[in-house]
Amino acid sequence: MGPTVLFDKSFLQSLTVDESVIFDHFFIAVICPLFYVETLADFEKAVRQGRTPEQ
Repeated sequence: MGPTVLFDKSFLQSLTVDESVIFDHFFIAVICPLFYVETLADFEKAVRQGRTPEQ
């Protein structure tokens, strides 16, 4: 187990899949309840035709 880390959504979005696996292996992630709710809300958003979720 590594050091404890508090991060925001932009950090999480910037990680690749490989980086996220390494991050999870070496750090203990502390997830703020507000961040958790905000991330879940982003997953619930309907994507308009012709657009990506990032847009």
